[in-house]
Amino acid sequence: MLTELNKRLESLAYKITKPFCYHCYTVAPTGTCTSCSSDDLMRLLPQVGNEYGVDWVIKHILEDHVQPIDADEEFEDCMTSCYPETTTVAFLTVDTVTAAKELDPIAWRLARDEYVSSLESDGEIISFDNGGSYYRVADIDQFLDEQEAEFGEAS
Repeated sequence: MLTELNKRLESLAYKITKPFCYHCYTVAPTGTCTSCSSDDLMRLLPQVGNEYGVDWVIKHILEDHVQPIDADEEFEDCMTSCYPETTTVAFLTVDTVTAAKELDPIAWRLARDEYVSSLESDGEIISFDNGGSYYRVADIDQFLDEQEAEFGEAS
């Protein structure tokens, strides 16, 4: 599943970029620079820049077109749905989730990380930057379906 998603993202990245010879600073549409005959080409994303490989293009595509999840908010919403009751501590009555979050922030963060890890293990979310940001697989799929339809392809 995720391998297929990576292939689709890579395919899109190649479609929206052009081969580029940095030495001659020119586009090389045939895959070989017409000036220096080099085939050691970068990828050019117009109005963004150029670099070797397409990982940076994929990162740019995701940042521009797919909304990352807010793991903190999603975890808190999940916990609120599991523990909707209030808790009384001495003379204070607070919702249980707020009490847990405030009383032991380290345990809260560990539980949140386990929640995110379980979503990732289940294939619901994916990160392309080692956990810096997460995206819903369904959102990426939907975006890629739209792009493939625009390019006239079937997935």
